[in-house]
Amino acid sequence: LPSLQAQILDRFAPLVAPGGRLVYATCSLLEDENDRVLAGFLERHREFAVLPVAAILGDQRAEQLGDGRVLKLYPHVHDTDGFYAVALTREN
Repeated sequence: LPSLQAQILDRFAPLVAPGGRLVYATCSLLEDENDRVLAGFLERHREFAVLPVAAILGDQRAEQLGDGRVLKLYPHVHDTDGFYAVALTREN
């Protein structure tokens, strides 16, 4: 559902105050629904930047639950369903 996901992000992005956060999360491990949607959003909304998950959870926990930048949970690693989450901050 990448098209719908992009529409939802685009619709609510203007409601985020400067300095505020927008969290994009899916219960999917598909790159098309996660990293590509994020990349497209950041191209269209240059006022947003990724807040690395390490800044929220700390370096050690962030590395256990993703790549330090985004949260990625895998069934075979984390004994949970697949999840993806990224925090975005609005700079202006």
